[in-house]
Amino acid sequence: MLSGNDFYAFPRIDPTEKRMAWIEWSDPNMSWDKAQLWVGYFSSKGEVEKRICIAGGDPTIVESPTEPKWSSKGELFFITDRQSGFWNIYKWDEQSNVVVQVYSLDAEFSKPMWVYGVSSYAFLGNDDQSQKIVCCYRQNGKSYVGLLDHDSGSFSKIDLPFSAVTNIVSADGSFYVEGASASLPVSIAKVTLDEKRTMATDFSIVWSSSEDIKKYTPYFSLPEFMEFPTVIPGQHAYAYFYPPYNHTFQGSSDEKPPLLVGTHGGPTDEARGILDLSVQYWTSRGWAFVDVNYGGSA
Repeated sequence: MLSGNDFYAFPRIDPTEKRMAWIEWSDPNMSWDKAQLWVGYFSSKGEVEKRICIAGGDPTIVESPTEPKWSSKGELFFITDRQSGFWNIYKWDEQSNVVVQVYSLDAEFSKPMWVYGVSSYAFLGNDDQSQKIVCCYRQNGKSYVGLLDHDSGSFSKIDLPFSAVTNIVSADGSFYVEGASASLPVSIAKVTLDEKRTMATDFSIVWSSSEDIKKYTPYFSLPEFMEFPTVIPGQHAYAYFYPPYNHTFQGSSDEKPPLLVGTHGGPTDEARGILDLSVQYWTSRGWAFVDVNYGGSA
């Protein structure tokens, strides 16, 4: 159906089954360095005939579009990092063949695509009257979930027990998130919204990577978020500091604990401040631990 480039991802067929969107890129680029978003129109035989490059085809703009999705109305949404350098949500106006930014924020609404199937946003509801998008994003070293009205441009945060969210899919009146927190292991939760779809009314774990972990909660050290200046004027980096903690032992008040400094793999990984037993091993034994998001972290 498609050929000529080195890599392809996110083949997405529209609700009318007349068009398909996809992402493609070639060596030596990674998908987050430089990529292209295309839309192809199906012939009566099911072949892709007419093709239009939606984003990434302008040689004067270096961008990496990702995560194309069709709304129930047949509108194409996607995420790209043109202009600001941050992955924000955009929409393609098919009639004028123009890309329009839906909402501008100095935050990352997607992440480097090391694996297929990433889903950082979803449309709420299948009816044509719904203009709400639920999305996860990272800003200044922290993770958030937000609600975006793509017609009015209004945006609001949703408070959830997860402090880090990686994937979102929607269902009628609710959505599912993959996430974790400092005391919750990687889990999938169902989030139910109110009738106006403005706030969460229920949060329930439907799957957990470690269901019996709660019995060890008294041993967990909860991280403290840190922000500090770097050697580059005006720029900051972030970290999570875990003080030593064990509910059965109290360290000496006049003695400072030993400190371990962790640096994640790079350049697109990051410290997220979620439950990590390899960190808790040390903090429960009297060590302090700081997990650093140095410059260049995702």
